[in-house]
Amino acid sequence: MLEVAVRCGLVVRNVAALVDRPRVARRDVDVLSPEEARAFLDTVRGDRLEALYTVPLGTGLRQGEALGLRWSDIDLDASMLTVRGALAPINGESQVVEPKSAISRRTITLLEFAVGSLRDYQAR
Repeated sequence: MLEVAVRCGLVVRNVAALVDRPRVARRDVDVLSPEEARAFLDTVRGDRLEALYTVPLGTGLRQGEALGLRWSDIDLDASMLTVRGALAPINGESQVVEPKSAISRRTITLLEFAVGSLRDYQAR
């Protein structure tokens, strides 16, 4: 807005341009090793929420994306899922919202173990 004010002649200069922007610290992501992932899958096998654990592990979905999945987003025969939304807190209530960007809306191939977990969950 200050740049617009400068162009309109309302202020002489944009004093905010003189300030150095703070650096945003990036957090390192801890990734499971293949051995840790296998051990995790062995641990959750048979759990009623197994699919909730295996799908993000096999696809890299964010927590909100995984919790926002609907059956209409999943094609088990084609082993594909489409991210169309994410579960997010809005005014203290959980709601499925549109992805924040076009890149977030994507189709992902499901690995065999995730398809199996989803089929078991759907059967239950």
